Amino acid sequence: MKKLQDLFIKKKKSLVLAESCTGGLIASILTRTAGSSNYFVGSFVTYTDAMKQKILGVSQRVLKEKSAVSEEVCARMSIGALEKSGADIAVAVTGDAGPDGARVGLVFGSIATKEKTFVGKIPGLDGLSRNEVQEKCAAYLLDALYAFAKDGKVPFDN
Repeated sequence: MKKLQDLFIKKKKSLVLAESCTGGLIASILTRTAGSSNYFVGSFVTYTDAMKQKILGVSQRVLKEKSAVSEEVCARMSIGALEKSGADIAVAVTGDAGPDGARVGLVFGSIATKEKTFVGKIPGLDGLSRNEVQEKCAAYLLDALYAFAKDGKVPFDN
């Protein structure tokens, strides 16, 4: 995480998170490195639909039509986190980490700036345990964030 931290500090960029199925894991990973407060402004852990609405401004209509496990909700989570925090870049994650549920392993991630929002499915989660899903999502999104911040590489296929 030191490389990510140094990159954000060098570029004078700030980061905010909106986490659902990872429950704050990404924030925990980032804050293990001393000095993270120089770029990381905080995290919204919005586990329920009600909190996604109340804290991040995700509309009830979108939650009802698309469900919390959707690209649309994930994108709106990252946009809401940007608006609430004033950060330069937001990362959001929402999905079904299991072990129960009809769509276990279906997780969406998003990286947003004030200009553009990128969102997509996080690959390779089928058949994993809850903890493995959470850890793999965190690692995937941190890698995608680093590539995006370093080279402007679009993190998803959209």
